[in-house]
Amino acid sequence: IRSDGTVVSKMRERSWWRRFENIELYPGDTVLVPEKLVRANWMRDTKDITQILYQIATTAGVTAALF
Repeated sequence: IRSDGTVVSKMRERSWWRRFENIELYPGDTVLVPEKLVRANWMRDTKDITQILYQIATTAGVTAALF
């Protein structure tokens, strides 16, 4: 973000050869770097939940068989 409020963005550039290394920074400019998003792996999460439910069901079955 330039000190006058304008924004220089890679998304606006259509040319693949334009790189951020070529952009000159001036006093008062701000560089924003977005956080890397951690995407959930739905297959791993489903497996984990299924294992927990299986263990609860097994424990309930063994407990019911003992009484």
